[in-house]
Formats: sequence, structure tokens, C-alpha cells
Amino acid sequence: MNHQKKMKTNLLAKSSSGNPYSITFEQINGTLRVHCDCKAGVLQQQCKHRRALIAGDVTMLFDEAQISELQSILTSDAAKQLSLAVSNCESELDRLEKEKSRLNAQEKAVKRSIGALLSGGLNPSSAK
Repeated sequence: MNHQKKMKTNLLAKSSSGNPYSITFEQINGTLRVHCDCKAGVLQQQCKHRRALIAGDVTMLFDEAQISELQSILTSDAAKQLSLAVSNCESELDRLEKEKSRLNAQEKAVKRSIGALLSGGLNPSSAK
């Protein structure tokens, strides 16, 4: 006998093409999964549609009549936990992007130094 507690809701998200994407919120035994039929979502990569909706961005909804459905989903403990986990990952991603920018600037500076050394040479007495 299967006693799984299930909930499944389909919402429509805006797309740049004008055709909506289908977002499925599926909760089974307290675990919320969010699926999107956009290319990134199908490939199980991050997609802006799922990220926006789990963050509560109602402007991403294709149909404003679905706002109350989204808000109802987001009040569940599973959605709150998922939203927090996604938010933490986004914070880490932001930190890594800043670090990457800093490292790219350092890399460019080192490459300029190499270029200057190769073009201008190095005085043997200053290399010691």
C-alpha cells in the first residue's frame, strides 16, 4: 500500500518568445520539486523561470490569475526550505562571480607584465 502524500500544480511562466513555459510544482512526502519545460529546465540546469517563481516573483507568471496558486505553494514548509537553499546557493554564486572578476583582473595584470618584460627586456642586474 502506497501512502505517499502528493501535491502537483502547474503554472505558466513568461518567456522571451512570448509563448509560456509550463512550471510544475510537485511535492511528495514533504519534498518539493520544481520542473520547467524550457531548454535549461529540461536539461535540469538552473532556469530563470523556476528561480523567479520559487523566490515569489509573481511578475514571471504568464497568467496573473495564478498568483494565488503560487502564493499558496510558497507558504508550504517545503517551498520555504527550498527557497532558502536556492537563495544560499545564489549568494555563493554571487561571491564566486566577484572572486572570478578579481582573479581575471589579476590575470590581465600579470599578462601585461609578461608583455612588458618581453617587449622591453629585463636588465640582467635587476633580475638578481
